[in-house]
Amino acid sequence: MRALLTPGDHARLADAIKAAEARTDAEIVCVVAGQASDWRFVPVLYAATLALVAPWGLLAATRWDTATLLLVQLNLFAIATLVLSWPPLRFRLAPRAAARRRAHQAASEQFLVRGIGRTEARAGVLIFVAVAERYACVIPDSAAQAAVPQETWRKAIEALTDDLHAGRPADGLEKAIGMCADALAAHRPAGARNRNELADRVIEY
Repeated sequence: MRALLTPGDHARLADAIKAAEARTDAEIVCVVAGQASDWRFVPVLYAATLALVAPWGLLAATRWDTATLLLVQLNLFAIATLVLSWPPLRFRLAPRAAARRRAHQAASEQFLVRGIGRTEARAGVLIFVAVAERYACVIPDSAAQAAVPQETWRKAIEALTDDLHAGRPADGLEKAIGMCADALAAHRPAGARNRNELADRVIEY
């Protein structure tokens, strides 16, 4: 899957994260996943359903024998699986609720993998995007969540998703970084010992 961000976007967002963390004792981590799941079972499920249903119509409309119907059924399954496996279509066919659940699970995994829950101040914040699932979220660690109203995270997500839908992913991430930083700086300003514990870059995979 093609990268969402250009090298220039990465440099710009790294600068935004550094500037944001200079104002607060919190750590901001941005992760962009091309997909939370490959959803390879989805084409098989749709193709199997089509292959199971189609013979009933053929039985009513033709006088084909069982062997012919089975051959048509097999070919229909193979062709439908191939067509529906085209990535843009495959991701579109994934059930929306399931896609959101899997993307949120992937965000939670990244929160753990990137060490956001192990910072000294427990004020780390994850900004996460799953491109294929069209999903974005902000996950704050305990101290950040306690300090900043939930409404702030929601507005940051809205700003991010608005720009993602408009084809401006770097702008959306920069806005979300800035909004999170403003709120964190107001409630958890940088102290005398403001260690940089996590990477100041967007992690894209």
